[in-house]
Amino acid sequence: PVFVAIAFGIARAVLMESSLSFLGFGDTSVPSWGEIIMQGRSSILRGFDGPWHLTLLPGVAIFLTLTAFNLLGQGLRDAMDPKLRE
Repeated sequence: PVFVAIAFGIARAVLMESSLSFLGFGDTSVPSWGEIIMQGRSSILRGFDGPWHLTLLPGVAIFLTLTAFNLLGQGLRDAMDPKLRE
């Protein structure tokens, strides 16, 4: 159960950090996926066509990271839960 909680906790921490940095909270000198998405969004809203990848690529990276940790947590739960083995 501890490994499952750790896997889900890491996914939750990644989502929380990227959300807070998107909203502008946190250290702006440290690169973050949320900060990159916020910069790309602000440049798109100003009317520039170029930096669409600044919003798409970090968003995909966040999605893939959260999906991987959630699948890892579910896999660990399925492998280690004695009630599910029957």
